[in-house]
Amino acid sequence: PWNQQIAFDAYNPDAIDDTDLRLNILLAKLATERIGTVQMGILKPSAPRWTETLDKLYRRVIPHRPLTIMPVRAPAEAPVGQ
Repeated sequence: PWNQQIAFDAYNPDAIDDTDLRLNILLAKLATERIGTVQMGILKPSAPRWTETLDKLYRRVIPHRPLTIMPVRAPAEAPVGQ
């Protein structure tokens, strides 16, 4: 059977083995949820609880950055103090 897999390297700036903690944080950030779809130019929420959120995003009441499909590049080094 075909399984989805992800491969990554964990950055550990310390000599202490705290990779498991960083891995949990990384995986928590990867969770996504579809809040709506656009079909024939009409925005529809995927669940009733997202109706108000989508309306506020459309009216620009909630500050947000536009979504993009362009790749995001992360810095090669960890910030100082990490």
